[in-house]
Amino acid sequence: MGNSPMKTEVVLDLKRITAEVAARHGMLVRQDDPAMLLVTMNEVVLQQVVGSLEARTEKIVAGMEAGLRSAQRQAMGSIEKKARKAGIAVREEIQKDIDAGRLHARDNRGSSSPSWNASPPG
Repeated sequence: MGNSPMKTEVVLDLKRITAEVAARHGMLVRQDDPAMLLVTMNEVVLQQVVGSLEARTEKIVAGMEAGLRSAQRQAMGSIEKKARKAGIAVREEIQKDIDAGRLHARDNRGSSSPSWNASPPG
């Protein structure tokens, strides 16, 4: 999952952090203050957690995509079978109509002669 577009890096703005501490707690914490060690440790932990979440999310997405592809293949197979069945049924009906037309034509030939075969009057 090396070059995933989902990968993000956690970057902390230390100036913003020190300003927020000053605003909330009325204390000035400089960037070289030992308390900033905890900020760095938290940053590393956060990066690991985010990386783990991203990896899990990528696996879930990959699984969902595979499931969707499988469902699509199954649906296409089902559609193909139904279309094939429908085509066969249409062919069978057409053949029945052709056969019925032949029988009808055969019956008509035997019962009366066409007018072009009839003798002229007179």
